[in-house]
Amino acid sequence: MKGCLLSLALLALVGNVAMPQHAGSVFYGANLFPNGDFALSAGEYKIPAGGGPGSASIWHNWGNAEATQYAVTDPTDENNTVLAFKTYDGAGFSSMYAMLSIVSGETYDISFDYYAPNGTDNIGMAFWCTTDSNRLPEVNVLSSSDLTSAGATVTDKANGWKHVAWARTFDASKSYDSAHIWANVANGDLYLDNISAVSQTSGTNIFTGGDFEGFLDYAPSTIPETAGEDGLYGHNATLVKGGVSLTDGGYYGVITSLTEKTYQIDVSVKELTIASGTSLKFNFLDESGNSVSALDLIKDGVVDSAYQDGKYSAQLAGNASIAKIQLEYSGTTAVVIDGIVVRAAYTSSYDPSKTYYESKNYVVNGDFEKFEVGTKFSEDQLEGAWGSVTSYDNGARIAEDGGSKVAQIGKLDDTQTKTYSSMFLMTPDDISIGDIVRFRYDYKVTASDSFDSYAELNSCFVGGANVPYYKIDLTKLGRDETYTSTSGAEKASYPIHTEALSNGYTRVTLDFEVTSDKVQWNSIRWLFTPHAVGDTLSIDNVELHFLSEAPFTTAVTKVEIAGGDVELSIGGTKQLSATVTPNDADDKAITWSSSNGTVASVSSTGLVTALAEGTAEIKAQTSNGVSGSIVVTVTKGEPVTPDDNKKGGLSVGAIIGIVIGAIVVVGLAVAIPLIIKKKKAK
Repeated sequence: MKGCLLSLALLALVGNVAMPQHAGSVFYGANLFPNGDFALSAGEYKIPAGGGPGSASIWHNWGNAEATQYAVTDPTDENNTVLAFKTYDGAGFSSMYAMLSIVSGETYDISFDYYAPNGTDNIGMAFWCTTDSNRLPEVNVLSSSDLTSAGATVTDKANGWKHVAWARTFDASKSYDSAHIWANVANGDLYLDNISAVSQTSGTNIFTGGDFEGFLDYAPSTIPETAGEDGLYGHNATLVKGGVSLTDGGYYGVITSLTEKTYQIDVSVKELTIASGTSLKFNFLDESGNSVSALDLIKDGVVDSAYQDGKYSAQLAGNASIAKIQLEYSGTTAVVIDGIVVRAAYTSSYDPSKTYYESKNYVVNGDFEKFEVGTKFSEDQLEGAWGSVTSYDNGARIAEDGGSKVAQIGKLDDTQTKTYSSMFLMTPDDISIGDIVRFRYDYKVTASDSFDSYAELNSCFVGGANVPYYKIDLTKLGRDETYTSTSGAEKASYPIHTEALSNGYTRVTLDFEVTSDKVQWNSIRWLFTPHAVGDTLSIDNVELHFLSEAPFTTAVTKVEIAGGDVELSIGGTKQLSATVTPNDADDKAITWSSSNGTVASVSSTGLVTALAEGTAEIKAQTSNGVSGSIVVTVTKGEPVTPDDNKKGGLSVGAIIGIVIGAIVVVGLAVAIPLIIKKKKAK
């Protein structure tokens, strides 16, 4: 349990209504079999991270959890090969790069064709400048302002394809080595073709294989026995349209670990002839290839009860020693598997029908009032761990809105020319699986176009490889009645609650259980891809609380006794006082004790009395066991109480009083006869 400030703020559900995640409901992790639905099928070539063979050598994917790219048959022309940017669950973003021989100082005519059957508003191209260690420039060729600044044109082609073209002169004083290409694929797959950059000086096209013809010659059909970068391997296994075919003695496997408590397994069989001796099973192996356990779907022609109508569904207990999974087959005819799913199964403890208490707000400077108007965010971060990735994005600034200071991203002025705008908040280190968290902030969008036309307008928790978790899509929130819960790569979606505020802002509250065991927590990110100057996303009053069914308490973390060690003579006394940290701790009561009561005793209020020569440790301790101590040293001598400043049995104050009294008496003895004499003289 997190040690936090006691709060009586209860759970308030307002705004949108969604199907809740009740305690005991089950949610699932990602499929441990990449391409387990066989969306990547026979006749498709995946662009590798390290570059491909032959004419595919310049093309690279980033090798992370973003969507990846494939050479595929043109969906509008079966005789043409194109590059497909595939959608990825939760990412909505696909990027790759090409290594190029760019000649500094030359002008290139750049162009490509694209086909977006489900729509997109973001296809970008930039060139990596090794001199500046940055991508220059960031150009979204579907942004009207970017098109204008680049001098680009977009023309229609047949079958829904479009052609984009512009010219670019590369600074003669700088060096460039590659092109970065990206696209928003949130709405569906997107296709590119005829990517070209031709030098106006030499006529050389520096994009080799930009028409992607011949790439399908590299497409594998037989699954390799050695695992590739995706961990998949096989034996007597061949990719077919929409599945994998296994012949007698064949298997299809993946290198992965099963460290969670429970896993859900689902298999879909497209073609199978069951006869005597037919077997189909999952074999779970350790790193040395030894069998740890097995699940039989079919054994010697006998079908397991969990296998019904070509579907198999079962649960498996996790085992940390498992390092490989194989679906193995024995039979006289080939079997075609068109779906393999192995995913962790979790049980939620979060129940929105319960009353929850908030911890303290873990966000520092979430109201932004401490910062000066005009303050810019950067990678270096402002106090409270606020920042922006300004090497790639337009950064955030502090602005004033209605008398309050807020953080803004977007295109704040003409100097912000990048396609993306972002800000981030580093999250607390102690967020862990099973925590129930409340995330809250106020936002306002100023937009020149319809909200749904923007590629990105959202907040999310960011994990490894820049993957979004617990994503709140502000392009849909409050405008799409079907959008009522989070999206992204998390294992469960949670209701998003909204409240319209009087100042034009909307308050968003998200309560969720941290369910992603793969997240490398690092930040909360706000992202906006503006179209024009003046498009802004304003953020205020950011809060992050842990939730609990019992009130949170703030525990004492430190106890200090004022004044340090003490020396007393026998019979002397000293009043001690102690302070606790933090000052708002719920139980600050102190218990005093002495390690040697025959040398020095201490009362319940901290009054120390010296009794005999020696030393004693005087301790002040709180109920949670945190303590502070000093050492009292007792020496021989006349009884002295330093607190009363006594000397020779009389205090300094008493001695001074006696002296003053004597002076007064003597003075009166002299003055009275003089007065009498004066009266007689009259």
